[in-house]
Amino acid sequence: MIRRPAECLLVLFLCAIFWNSAIDAQSKAFTLRQVMGAPFPYDLHAAPKGGAFLWVYDNQGRRNIWVADPHGAHYDLHRVTSDDADDGIEIGDIV
Repeated sequence: MIRRPAECLLVLFLCAIFWNSAIDAQSKAFTLRQVMGAPFPYDLHAAPKGGAFLWVYDNQGRRNIWVADPHGAHYDLHRVTSDDADDGIEIGDIV
């Protein structure tokens, strides 16, 4: 089947648009460093009474313990530890 020149130009134009959008999508993709460096809380523990709780917060490998104390209708948050370097050591077994 022989295509007309107008159809060929349309196909080439559409391919160029899809190619350009594919390149833009690749440039906006997450890197492994971004994914692995995303901050996240874990190891949540509640106090037996009083309404307080604590958790470990990992921010780019810097792991610190945070506590939330009830204060009326809201919670006061404060950091208990002050690790400022990624030493590779997990914090666990918090009671």
